[in-house]
Amino acid sequence: MISVEERAAQLGNLLIPRDAPRLLRFLDVEVPSVFTKPLTDDQMMAKWMKESISHPLRPTGKGVSNGYTQDDVDTIKAMTGYNFIAFDGGTTVVDDDGNPVSYEVSKMIMKIADRIETDRSLGLLVGDITESYLRGVFKDFEKNGKPFPEDWLKRGLAYVRERDTPRPTAVRRSITA
Repeated sequence: MISVEERAAQLGNLLIPRDAPRLLRFLDVEVPSVFTKPLTDDQMMAKWMKESISHPLRPTGKGVSNGYTQDDVDTIKAMTGYNFIAFDGGTTVVDDDGNPVSYEVSKMIMKIADRIETDRSLGLLVGDITESYLRGVFKDFEKNGKPFPEDWLKRGLAYVRERDTPRPTAVRRSITA
């Protein structure tokens, strides 16, 4: 049996590794092959996850659907506190226990994700998300009368700064007597 950590690493940006143990439980949910009634939220999540694993995302690039990088997924999580999950052909937003978030919150997160994906597909966003990129996205939505929570921007900027802060490297020194 493959451990949760090993399974999470094989899924690429589908899951943030620290959240994988809670979310991977959906892989054990039975999904009927014939749909005689609507799927439950758990069954829908399991269906998407299983399809995503069997048809992994292509490398990101111009014109690629679901072209999110690990940094995109991590930034959205740090910014909003919720997990944005990209499947091959679909996306969803869940809390750390895998439960769907409110429609309004999900709608706002999907708008941010759609903007990131669009900018990547057009070649307007290359590499990791930057502070200036985040500020621009929030400013654009505010100008259009659809502002995001201010604390999302603060947390997103803090995450980007922390991510970009150089870390000291450990130096091995010998002790001589």
